[in-house]
Amino acid sequence: MAETRLLPKPAWSLCTSVHHTVRPIVHLRLDKNLPLAATAEAFVRKIVARLSLSGPFDADPLLTLAAASPSAPPGASTTESLDAFFREVKVMTLYRPGVRLAHIPPPLQELHLDHCEPHVLGALLHALTHAAQPDLPSDTLAPAGPLSAQNRSMSLSKRAGGRSSLTSLNLLACNFIKNLPDSIGKLTALKALMLNGCSVLTSLPDSIGSLTALTTLTLHCACLTALPDTIRSLTRLTALSLQNCSRLTRLPISIGELTALASLDLSYCAALVNLPATIGGLSALTALDLTECFRLQRLPDSVGDLAALTALDLSNCRSLAHLPELLGSLAALATLNLSWCYRLERLPDSVGNLAALTALDLSDCSALRSLPASIRALTQLQSLRLGSLDARALLPSFCCQAALTNLCLGGTTAERFPAQCICELTALRSLHLDDSQLTTLPEGVCTLPALTHLSLYCCAQVTCLPDAMGELHALTVLDLRNCGVLTRLPDSIGGLHVLTQLLLRECESLVALPESIGGLAALTDLDLHGCGALTRLPDSIAQLPALQRNSAAVRRCIASRTRSLRHATARARRTAAAVGIRRWRDGGHTACDGGGGGGAMAGTSGVFKERLRQLRMAYDTNRGRSSPACTTRSSRRCKGTGWRTTGKDAARLKALHDVTSAQAEDLEHL
Repeated sequence: MAETRLLPKPAWSLCTSVHHTVRPIVHLRLDKNLPLAATAEAFVRKIVARLSLSGPFDADPLLTLAAASPSAPPGASTTESLDAFFREVKVMTLYRPGVRLAHIPPPLQELHLDHCEPHVLGALLHALTHAAQPDLPSDTLAPAGPLSAQNRSMSLSKRAGGRSSLTSLNLLACNFIKNLPDSIGKLTALKALMLNGCSVLTSLPDSIGSLTALTTLTLHCACLTALPDTIRSLTRLTALSLQNCSRLTRLPISIGELTALASLDLSYCAALVNLPATIGGLSALTALDLTECFRLQRLPDSVGDLAALTALDLSNCRSLAHLPELLGSLAALATLNLSWCYRLERLPDSVGNLAALTALDLSDCSALRSLPASIRALTQLQSLRLGSLDARALLPSFCCQAALTNLCLGGTTAERFPAQCICELTALRSLHLDDSQLTTLPEGVCTLPALTHLSLYCCAQVTCLPDAMGELHALTVLDLRNCGVLTRLPDSIGGLHVLTQLLLRECESLVALPESIGGLAALTDLDLHGCGALTRLPDSIAQLPALQRNSAAVRRCIASRTRSLRHATARARRTAAAVGIRRWRDGGHTACDGGGGGGAMAGTSGVFKERLRQLRMAYDTNRGRSSPACTTRSSRRCKGTGWRTTGKDAARLKALHDVTSAQAEDLEHL
């Protein structure tokens, strides 16, 4: 077929010239060990939009780069040269620069400071908040002196300025900062302020209220005790994260004035005792996360005013004893997580008014004995978790069996399992029975027509599965990991024609796989890691085309004492190398090294047995001889083996004697 040209030949030279004149946009990473002068040429040939500086440097890297540039305008001041050189830089990351950077590129929009020293941060804030930048003194290139203890813990609150082009400021692991400078309020264009891992930061300045353009505020600071009342001025704030602020005891009353706030994350605020009543004023709030607020005792009634709330997470709030009746006013609530609320004894009767609720988690609410009658009104419920609860008594309280798609009964027992009503869950697609005390899978589970995911993870008492397992024709994932006393799989498992994952990791008592496993035509992942009692794989495993195509699954397929096909084959290679074998292909079969397909796995058993027999023959032939017939320096074949050997084969063949019987059995099992 003739070649199709997109452009006529005369236009090719034009395209080539255009290609060489257009500068690509790149991310330049500058390390302290790289030559700065050579790196400066990248600013001429490419558009450097992202600049990362990883120090510590001996001198200001920005000044060094600009001074080394061949395109520096003659006679220009230092500031003008820097502005022209870094005019395309929009994002800059500084990691332990070690020296003061007294100039910031004018178009800079994002600044990430990682492990910055106090004198570096002070100079950066000074440059950011000054409208005019004076020419830099000649001693700027001098390395910074040693830092005293006073400098490392200094307050940066005396900086001033007026420059405000930055839109995102991220301080990561700046553990020396005790407070932020008041001048940070002059960054009026700032939209995102993130303080992650600033472990000694105790408070924010009142000037934080001047950041009226701020939309994201992240404060993951363990020592932060309070927020300023001026936070009310952040009227555009949509996301506030106070995760892991373990010393935060309260929120300011003014937080209710953040009418644009959509996400409030208070997870792991272990010292938080209550929420202000004004929280009901967050009319745009859609997600409230109070995970592991251990001392939270109650929710204010005003929480019912959060009309836009769709997700409420109260998991592991161990001191929470009751929920407000106005909780039922949350008409938009779709997800409610109450797991591990040990002291919660009852749900409010108004819970039935949560018409939009689709996911409810009551796992490990050990004090919860019954549910209100209004719970039957939750007809849209699709996901229900009743881990460690009496599901036989609680599940009939729901009138959503026809819509339920996900059910978790982790930690259940045979007495608590809802055997009578399980058959009514005709839409159920996922069933989790993890850590349960069942000895076998209840027969009713095998009648679920839509079930696609069945998990019996860490069920330490399950010894076998029912023969009716083959009736789960929609099942795609069967998780039996850590079922330590499971001895066999039913022959009917071959009827699971759409099963893609069979996870048997750490099933230590499993002695064999049924031959019917060859019927799992869609199987792509077979995990047998840690199945120490498994002595052989069935021959029918070679009939699994999808498994053969998945080399990652083959690498995880482990039999007997062999830790993996990759490791066993590596031992075989080392053994073969010890006797000088050069040919690794025989009869069209190739030894797989963990990356081969299932076809290689299926054909290696007989090949390895024949190789082992020939290796032993070669050793027996030459054992005890001082000058064996096949030890000449020229390559030749050992008599009776058919394998090519090289010089000094006596020493190499002697190495075969060190192969243990366990290794030989591993090779034979393959």
